[in-house]
Amino acid sequence: MSQDSNLRSFAAFAVLFGASTLFPGCASTKQSVGLENVDSLVSRVEQVHLETELSRQAVYSAILALGPLFAKDFNGDATVSFEAFAQATEACEKQANELRAHVSPMRNSATSVFQRWEKSLDDFSSPNMKQRSSDRLESTRERFAEVQEDAVLAQTAFDELNGQLRDTVLFLGHDFNSTSVAEIEEDAFAIRDRARELGRTFDNCMDAAAEYVEKSALRGQAQGHADITVSEK
Repeated sequence: MSQDSNLRSFAAFAVLFGASTLFPGCASTKQSVGLENVDSLVSRVEQVHLETELSRQAVYSAILALGPLFAKDFNGDATVSFEAFAQATEACEKQANELRAHVSPMRNSATSVFQRWEKSLDDFSSPNMKQRSSDRLESTRERFAEVQEDAVLAQTAFDELNGQLRDTVLFLGHDFNSTSVAEIEEDAFAIRDRARELGRTFDNCMDAAAEYVEKSALRGQAQGHADITVSEK
């Protein structure tokens, strides 16, 4: 039989029985499920990065709205200015809830990925390959732990700031005048300083998330994920 005939027979056989039968790598396998879980975790880390960035923007907007209320030369509409601050505070609280809603799923996804990876170490036949995989598991786990820790710190500090913002709304809601503003002026300065501190915490969280995505995204997909880079401090 000629070579062309052999090729035609092989092609017909592939069509008859399905390419996945001849090339199992094209089908979903036990191993590919692990990669799907890894990709899912990377996406969750990216989402936390996004929610952290949105949280930073929300805090910035709230501080911008707070400033005019305590300006020495305030001559605007008290009701309009107060309402702008109250709405910005409400937006901060909603964004804090969004951030919180994405941190726990990220942690759960990581638990699944790392448990599966650790279990797979027992299947290696090569001690050297097993050790290299184990080392990479530990370094990846450490990078994720940093993301998780920074995200929890950001979430906690965000909640604390929101408490201060909400208290300010409550205080001024029935008593917005020159004397009441003077009485809590120091509190307003403290809110501003805490917001700056929180901004640095947000940056740390985003940096950790960016590094995790950069080093853990599946090959060929790094550019397809969200454009997140390490911030400059």
